[in-house]
Amino acid sequence: MKSKQELYDYAHSAASEVIRRGMQQMPMMAAVLEDGEIAIAPCHNLPKDALAHLHLIVSRADGVRFVVLVMEAWVMEANTDDAGTRRILELVSQGRLSLESVPRRSEAVIFILREGAAIYMATCKIDRAGNALEKAALEEVDNKTTTGRFVKRGG
Repeated sequence: MKSKQELYDYAHSAASEVIRRGMQQMPMMAAVLEDGEIAIAPCHNLPKDALAHLHLIVSRADGVRFVVLVMEAWVMEANTDDAGTRRILELVSQGRLSLESVPRRSEAVIFILREGAAIYMATCKIDRAGNALEKAALEEVDNKTTTGRFVKRGG
């Protein structure tokens, strides 16, 4: 595997198959090594903070070109011009509210890819009724507009 796009395509194909079968995508990580080989590890027993830290550590390991973290998450369109949305985001960021309880939330598979200091992300919504996973573009994260434990810079 030679590019981050190839890794994303590979991971998305695997996640699509999981969703097609009506199952949940358990957290997993896949790293592409310097020789092009792939190392894959299930991560479903790790707390989210530990998972985020492990993702950062693996991305900095010798011989790792890029690494992708794949997991399901609740997502919400964040129109920060709306006072109600700003309040929800504030409560979520404080840990006082889960998106699971917000009616405007959607289920998605999140792909967070690290290549050196760069972070790329794709949020692919799940259609449970049709057992399908959309394919969003893999985009570089702008840390001014995207926040969360999995997209922190540095470490």
